[in-house]
Amino acid sequence: MSKGIHRLFDIIFIAIIVILLGYFALRVTNKVEIYNVKTGSMEAKIHVGDYILILKKSRYDIGDVITFASNNSYVTHRIVRINGDKITTKGDANNTEDETISSSSIVGKVILSGGILNIIINYKYALAGIVLSLYLLSCYFESRKKEKSSLAESENKELKSQQPDVTEEDSDEIQEEVEEKKKETSKEKNTKKTKKKIEG
Repeated sequence: MSKGIHRLFDIIFIAIIVILLGYFALRVTNKVEIYNVKTGSMEAKIHVGDYILILKKSRYDIGDVITFASNNSYVTHRIVRINGDKITTKGDANNTEDETISSSSIVGKVILSGGILNIIINYKYALAGIVLSLYLLSCYFESRKKEKSSLAESENKELKSQQPDVTEEDSDEIQEEVEEKKKETSKEKNTKKTKKKIEG
């Protein structure tokens, strides 16, 4: 059981490392960003306080939710119209469209929002602590199991070493003694039978 748990946490840690390496590799190339939403213009898809994961792409389509730079801030709205290099967006909860922007002002497309992303970012230290604690606990139980196993093996070896070694010659002698005892027993039985016949 502990071996299975230990293997599971190995897989989880490898997955976390791969995700982190991938994330930092994308961050270095300015391909991915994480922002926190401050307004409710994209309700009910994206809520106030949600974190969004943004991926920079070479092409954007109508219906994509994008984040773009506007007046020294960032806005996350949906593309409703594309006219060459000019893009028109609108918040899902807004009644009016935004001013037209150029594609160069787009930071990227929202590929993940809220949910698990919120949990990971808001509770990253607690989650890391729990996973690490459980991993160390599984390592402890695994080492205890190995200690018990090695202790049992050493005890078995000690018991075997205390038992006298029986050589082939000793075995032959024991066999001969057994045969002699059988003969003696048989003779005693025959003698008793003879006595009974005589007395009878």
